[in-house]
Amino acid sequence: MAIVLNGSTGITTPDIDSVAAPDLVGTNFTSLPSGQLVGALPAIDGSALTGISSGGTYDTFTSSGTWTKPSGISYVQVQVVGGGASGRLATGGSDGTGGGGGGAGAIVVFPAGDIASSVSVTVGAGGAQPTSDNQGNSGGDSSFGSHIVGGGGIPAANSSVTGAAGGVGGTLTRDGKIGLDAVGGAGGGSLNGAPYTGYSGIHSDCGGGGGGGSGWQFAGTPAAGGSSGVGGFGGSGATTTVNATSGLFPGGGGGGAGDNTTQVAGAGGDGVVYVTTW
Repeated sequence: MAIVLNGSTGITTPDIDSVAAPDLVGTNFTSLPSGQLVGALPAIDGSALTGISSGGTYDTFTSSGTWTKPSGISYVQVQVVGGGASGRLATGGSDGTGGGGGGAGAIVVFPAGDIASSVSVTVGAGGAQPTSDNQGNSGGDSSFGSHIVGGGGIPAANSSVTGAAGGVGGTLTRDGKIGLDAVGGAGGGSLNGAPYTGYSGIHSDCGGGGGGGSGWQFAGTPAAGGSSGVGGFGGSGATTTVNATSGLFPGGGGGGAGDNTTQVAGAGGDGVVYVTTW
């Protein structure tokens, strides 16, 4: 192709149709002049990459086991809740009963360097539903190694009167790291005298709520279980027409059942351990 200036030719341009394009098929450049290739690309197979975060993990333990620390993390957050106690059952007279105590709980963040490569995890079961007079069953402890132990709830004490105290919330021990913690909510008791009302269970911020109490031959509204910020609510107490309910997962205390009620007390909610990394 030529450029015409004032009727004459003189400057020409190359025919671009005749210039061969480089072969870009596949993974190799086969037609590029070697002089234009400077340096070399390193071979990357992943074996030399270090310091790359795993992206974090989240593990839930509803039964005991072993936790293994992933590589490339900076922090480990652990939440534990102990098992809740059952409510107490009374069948032999004119006794009131108390709800079970909730399991203790905590949420704590640890620097990853403070945690071993593997940690034993224990998950406490909730107290079993009682089947005999003046029986109540404790919840089991939940723990993450020796760093945190969320104690299981304690059932109400034996009662031989129409009034009764509630169970005691589980206690907590942990390392002094940043976090939230709370004992389990106490179970509600019952009034020693007409109308023999059962009292509601107590709230817990991080543990299970306490179970509601149950008065002798009480026919009114069931005593509610205690609430919880992150744990399970407590079960409600029994009346003459309504069974006590079990504590909710995780760690709620069971409702009590006094004499001359339906005489069905609630079990405690099982504990749990959650482990989150990033």
